[in-house]
Amino acid sequence: MSGSFEAGRGRPGTGGTTTDEPDHPAVELRAAVVEYENRPDRCTLYDPALTGFERMATWLTADRDVFVDLAAVR
Repeated sequence: MSGSFEAGRGRPGTGGTTTDEPDHPAVELRAAVVEYENRPDRCTLYDPALTGFERMATWLTADRDVFVDLAAVR
């Protein structure tokens, strides 16, 4: 799973814009999934451009089943 994420862009109440051009560069995120036998699988999202301490300090992990395909829910 990989793609671009632009937080708040064009959404009411989030300070996003409604123009076609974002005021910031898009961030590419990658996903790493760890599968377990006796507990929920875990998915970690991270920025592949970061390394070392920055990568260790900038990530999000949750149960795999809470992530959905954006195109499927639009």
